[in-house]
Amino acid sequence: VDESLTHVAEFAAHAIPGADEVGVSLAHPSAVTLHVQRRAVTAELVREIDGLQYEVHKEGPSITSMRTGRSSKL
Repeated sequence: VDESLTHVAEFAAHAIPGADEVGVSLAHPSAVTLHVQRRAVTAELVREIDGLQYEVHKEGPSITSMRTGRSSKL
């Protein structure tokens, strides 16, 4: 699955206008918290930014996208 998601991320980085790098994460919402698993990235910078959102601040554009269903760009 992770290899397939890496291919999806790489394709998206080329297919989305203005996208330099892409990350793919899976969200498992519960009534209390949002559990996020980072599954594929096209660059280490994406991994670092996601880590800040998911593990340090517990907020950010990716988390907002997961909660609202709307896409985001950084």
